[in-house]
Amino acid sequence: RWQAMFAPPTHSADPLEHALSWHLQGALAAVECEPWTGETESERAALRARLHCNMVAQLELAGNMCEWAVFAAMHLEDAGARNALVGELLGRHCEEWTGNPAKRAFLREVLRVPAQLLAATEAQRAFYGREWRAELGHCAAAGAW
Repeated sequence: RWQAMFAPPTHSADPLEHALSWHLQGALAAVECEPWTGETESERAALRARLHCNMVAQLELAGNMCEWAVFAAMHLEDAGARNALVGELLGRHCEEWTGNPAKRAFLREVLRVPAQLLAATEAQRAFYGREWRAELGHCAAAGAW
């Protein structure tokens, strides 16, 4: 089965190594080659989503790579799941990207993460940090005021 081709044990001693599987799926999708022909569309979508989420988890666990985890998350096909996952990643790693202008620019300019989503995440961080003025400014930027 094609699923075995994407399983980490078929190409790596590390059972958490999903990079090759993720890139292979992306390359096959780019040439419009659908490897899972025997499954229903919903099963194929679930398999693709699992590959994306596994790659997100690998990048997140690598540490200090939140922008690349967001990059992988942006490949999810389901818009609702994609937005939820990107929001969660930004929230979990807020300290990492808010203090780094290069990462912030990458998120905003390259990945095109909406400025409102970044501002909403910063507002939440400011709320929990009891930084009321900063929260107010971020809420206004997010359009949530």
